[in-house]
Amino acid sequence: MPSRKLQLEEGNIYHIFNRGFDRQTIFFEYRDYKRFIENMKKYKEEFDGIHIYAWCLLPNHFHLLLKSDKLGLEISSFMRKLQQSYAMYFKTKYKAISPDLKLLNFPQLFE
Repeated sequence: MPSRKLQLEEGNIYHIFNRGFDRQTIFFEYRDYKRFIENMKKYKEEFDGIHIYAWCLLPNHFHLLLKSDKLGLEISSFMRKLQQSYAMYFKTKYKAISPDLKLLNFPQLFE
C-alpha cells in the first residue's frame, strides 16, 4: 500500500488522509459508514495506545486525527487492520470483480 515516508513517533498527533485508488467511492450508503466506524472502535480497543481525536468520512476518502502513546508502528498497525477489514467487507458486499479496494495513506504531523 503506497504511503508517504513519514517517521511516526509516539506522542505526536497525526492527520491521516486516505482515499480510494483513482478517487473511487469507498462509502456508498449509510451502512458502509457505520461499518467503518464500528471497525474503528473495535481496533481502537485492540490498540489501547491509540487516541482518536476526530474523523470525517466522505464518499471517496476519510480523515482521521490520531495520536499514539506507543511507538509509531502502532498507528501503522491500527491503520492496516482498519483498512484491511473494511476492504474485505467492501469486496464481499459489492462483489468486487475489479482489483482490490486500495486505500492510499497520507499521514501528516498535526502541529
